[in-house]
Amino acid sequence: MRTLSPSLISALMLFALSACGVWGGDEAAHTLDLAKKVKDATHADIAVFCETTLAKKGGPGHVTKCDGGVIKTVRTPERCAAGMAILKEVDARIGCDLTMGQLVACEGARAADMCAGGSESPTCEPIYEGCLFKIR
Repeated sequence: MRTLSPSLISALMLFALSACGVWGGDEAAHTLDLAKKVKDATHADIAVFCETTLAKKGGPGHVTKCDGGVIKTVRTPERCAAGMAILKEVDARIGCDLTMGQLVACEGARAADMCAGGSESPTCEPIYEGCLFKIR
C-alpha cells in the first residue's frame, strides 16, 4: 500500500473535489485541443474545461448522494481552476506529460459512475498512476 504525503493528499482532494469533470458528450472535442499538454493549458482552456464539466454535472451546488452517506457537491469554476492549476504544476514539475484529451477521457469514465473513485478507472491511470501517485 502506498503512503501518501500530506501535500499529495491535499492536491488529490482538491483535484477530486474540484468538480473538474464529467463529459457527457463530445463538447470537449469541439472546444479544446485534446492533444495540448496540460502543463501548456491556458486560462481559457481551463475555463472551457471547468465550465463545461460543471454544467454536465448539473452546475455549482448540484448534489449527488452515494452509498455510505457520501455526498458529492459540484463546486465552483474557481475551485475547478484551482485544481487544474495544481495538476499543471505537478505535471510540469515531474514530467507526467498529460494531455487535455487524457483528462477528458478520465472525466468521461468518472461520469459513468459519479460515486466511483477516479483512480480506480483504467482510463484515469495516466493521471493517477502516471502522475499524481508519483509525488513524494
